[in-house]
Amino acid sequence: MAKKRILWISRHPPVQEETDELRLLLGEHTVTIIPGVDHGADSIDKMLDEHQPDQVVAILPLSLVEVLLVRLKQRGMPRPWRPAWQHRRKYGDQGANAPDVFQGFDEILEMRYRKRRLNSNKEGA
Repeated sequence: MAKKRILWISRHPPVQEETDELRLLLGEHTVTIIPGVDHGADSIDKMLDEHQPDQVVAILPLSLVEVLLVRLKQRGMPRPWRPAWQHRRKYGDQGANAPDVFQGFDEILEMRYRKRRLNSNKEGA
């Protein structure tokens, strides 16, 4: 059986807990790490064309996750995953040194968000 190809898109490489979980979920695999992407749909297409991954793990801005979901669906590829961490640190709390706990991966099923643009009206000022 061929090794699964994982495309890991994040500023941070996977840590041991994440690679262990990937091995349990996907078996033998190779990971290609992309430390960041240009903010455009074309960069997503180029990465998918170049690397032909079996699975994408991505930590990206919301706008790019939305593009990634559409592009993967168009190609008949699995939805992207995102590492899930429980952050225990609280500012000004005694637990500030508590370690974060890896919870596994979340499959990103859809992206929906509502927004409202906030800016000052600088015309005529």
